[in-house]
Amino acid sequence: MNIELPGLSAEDSKRLMAMGEREAFKEGQWLIQADEAMDSVFWIVEGSAQVSHDRIMFEDPVVADLAAGEMLGELSFLDGRPASTQVRALADGELLAVKHEALTAAIESDPQFGTRFHRYLALTIGNRLRRMLHLV
Repeated sequence: MNIELPGLSAEDSKRLMAMGEREAFKEGQWLIQADEAMDSVFWIVEGSAQVSHDRIMFEDPVVADLAAGEMLGELSFLDGRPASTQVRALADGELLAVKHEALTAAIESDPQFGTRFHRYLALTIGNRLRRMLHLV
């Protein structure tokens, strides 16, 4: 099964699938813990998850609900810092995990892919920011 990633071609999506490993998860499982060191970027292949943050000043700590095709751990990939939020599975499913090293090597060896991937990252982060602003 391939995942569709807005801003990336089907070929780019297949490339990411080939680079990664699939990992099953169960409802209620923590997929990412805040302040956890990250060495991979993840995509939800099947299932859903909820992003929350216990240090924000909202009444509800839920930041976003994520579905198949959405990315996790993108900020840690960009800045090398630990996870800033926590992510918990809302339903059984499967993740695609791509190691930072593998993704960086692909970006460096194919600058056109790198440009498309960084555009995809910018769109992902921008869309998440817009969703968060609607929570305020």
